[in-house]
Amino acid sequence: MIKRVKRIIYLGGIYSLGTLVEKGMAFVFIPIYTTYLGTADYGVIGLMTVTVGLLSKLFFPPVNQGFIRHYYAPEFSDRQGLLLFNSLLFLTAQALVFSLLFFWFSQKIAQLVFAQAELVFIVKVYAFILFFDPISNFLLNYLNQKERARTIIGISWGHSLFYAAVVLAGLIIWDLGVLALIYGTLLGMVFKVLCVLPVAFKEAECRVVPSVLVKPLKYGYPRIISGCSNLLIQSGDRYVLMIFSTLSSVGLYNFGYQISAIIYSLFVVPLTNALLPVTFKQEADPEQQREFLQKTCTYFYLAGMFACLFLSLYSREFIEIMARKEEFWAGWTIIPVIAFSYILFGLGSFFDWGLVMTKNGFQISINVFVGALVNIAGNFLLIPFWGIMGAAVATVISFIVLNWMRIHYSAKFYDLHFELRRLFHITAVAIGLYGFSLLMPDSQWLWLNMAFKLLVLIAFPGIIFATGFFRPQERQAMQSLWENLRIRGIRDTFAKVRALN
Repeated sequence: MIKRVKRIIYLGGIYSLGTLVEKGMAFVFIPIYTTYLGTADYGVIGLMTVTVGLLSKLFFPPVNQGFIRHYYAPEFSDRQGLLLFNSLLFLTAQALVFSLLFFWFSQKIAQLVFAQAELVFIVKVYAFILFFDPISNFLLNYLNQKERARTIIGISWGHSLFYAAVVLAGLIIWDLGVLALIYGTLLGMVFKVLCVLPVAFKEAECRVVPSVLVKPLKYGYPRIISGCSNLLIQSGDRYVLMIFSTLSSVGLYNFGYQISAIIYSLFVVPLTNALLPVTFKQEADPEQQREFLQKTCTYFYLAGMFACLFLSLYSREFIEIMARKEEFWAGWTIIPVIAFSYILFGLGSFFDWGLVMTKNGFQISINVFVGALVNIAGNFLLIPFWGIMGAAVATVISFIVLNWMRIHYSAKFYDLHFELRRLFHITAVAIGLYGFSLLMPDSQWLWLNMAFKLLVLIAFPGIIFATGFFRPQERQAMQSLWENLRIRGIRDTFAKVRALN
């Protein structure tokens, strides 16, 4: 098990490096974005991202989820190339149909989403994004299945540089406004597709065999409800905000959401991507697989809540330093809540494994659909009173409900149980420390505020350790690791001294 955990840490670390450049650039460019764009521009991007995402979820999950689940299945061990080619072909045909329909009805969509038909050109550009988005995601998931972490990081870095060049040129040189970001997104997807296609076609067995898709699609089609519902939980609040407020409020919420997404991009996605192939390869030994998921889930949540606490503590200072316009500053208030919801999302990817292993796609979809209903109801109840904070709280509540359902059914269908008491322990310490930080009055000196928050952050692992979170064997393992590192450090120091002499 230790070997598999190390494999996940290695793959997750590589994937994190891939997104580090992309997200790092996005954060560095915040002063530029907030100089040339307003909150209303972020509202346009937020609403169109949700709209295109909902449509893509109608054809993306069946093919993608079916491919991921069956690529390493024993019955496809000698047909992986055939499955790859036919899945990609079927997905491309579906994407073409949807994008053409989206382009054809672009004026009506602009009127429906924005109540402004003059934004029809933006909708037409998103029709092309609707075509390339599922294809690029499918190809990257293929590389992930092959554990081609270094290839993924190379493509990610290249994409980040290309995207930055397009966006900066569009904003500064051509004065395109929000279209600069939209063109950057579109051309970035084209870049990814062109990079991965040659790699995929080396393995693909280019024969049209529809029968090879029967089992994957049978598993994948019930996931349509799951895909759409999951997106509604994360993004449907933009529509409700548009009903009760303005496009600028939607943009402010979307801006805060994007800052919180650093948790998702640098922590949740890399680890869950690394988890997929490592866990599927243990299918022949269910007991070992259950123990592996249980332990990995606990350690993921421990590290994730530490990262969430860090982002939450410094969210206000970060936005006020980086955002050039004061209209963006209020976005810091939702960052702790949304960051926590992203950690809950990552936690749910562990809780879902019992249903994934039993290929119970229908129950997965029902769970997420219920979560989406809770989210929509929460938005309508809370947004009129709390505004963007109401939308953020509704998201957290929906993920809590969804995760409880996942825990129940994973235990029922696969006898997969998790260390819930330890998860509650982590939650109580993190929320308690953040609440304590809010009670302290702000100082007029920025450095003093940041120093105090650093002490709060450092207190998290100290309190976790002091309150008996770690078991005796875990303490012993950590002590052994520390002693080994210390001994190696001393040896390396003496080796350097001898080399100098």
